[in-house]
Amino acid sequence: MLFFQALLLLGYLYTHWVVSHLTPLRQSLLHMVLLATCVLLLPITPSEFWKPTGAENPTLRILGLLSASIGLPTWFSPQRAPLYKLGLLESAAAL
Repeated sequence: MLFFQALLLLGYLYTHWVVSHLTPLRQSLLHMVLLATCVLLLPITPSEFWKPTGAENPTLRILGLLSASIGLPTWFSPQRAPLYKLGLLESAAAL
């Protein structure tokens, strides 16, 4: 659970940075590149490498597996809403 909360927080921090430092056009381009990257990484199937071997502590392998398989989509998901709302506000202000 902490893994997902940390990714969510990092996603919100990244969104804040993007909104305050990039123009709307560059935000859209970056958003499309990240979305395409998420789609290219599908389907999410872990390999045999991630299985724990022996009596080792599996915590780091589990965090690595989560990062490698669903890390980018989880990190990317909180970025959609603020950027979408910002686009709506800017288009409404243009009217």
